[in-house]
Amino acid sequence: MHGLAGRDDVKCYPLLNFIYADGHRMLSVGGMIGDEDDCRKLDTLNRRQLPFLRKSIDKDPFQIRVPLLTRKERMHLDGAMPCHASWRPSEFEMKNEDFEAYREIYPYFPAYTEMLL
Repeated sequence: MHGLAGRDDVKCYPLLNFIYADGHRMLSVGGMIGDEDDCRKLDTLNRRQLPFLRKSIDKDPFQIRVPLLTRKERMHLDGAMPCHASWRPSEFEMKNEDFEAYREIYPYFPAYTEMLL
């Protein structure tokens, strides 16, 4: 393998530009190193199915709105996802805007566990 040193046919292609707040306002950016063939493949991606993809890491960030949920509320919501647009949880109250925000991000929402051994 030759690696990237001395290769003029590759460059960095932006893919992600997220802005969110989980206490402090955060920005996450990411991309891919590739050649023109990789760039053409990126252009064929269905951006309706992947609305978070970005062609720039410094413009138009995808805003992630994270609703405040308890672990129990999140488990209940996750058990119902994906759901019909009219479905709402009956076990607890949730603002419609928070529910819609969660429906958008639930597949990508990380799950963390703290364990004491």
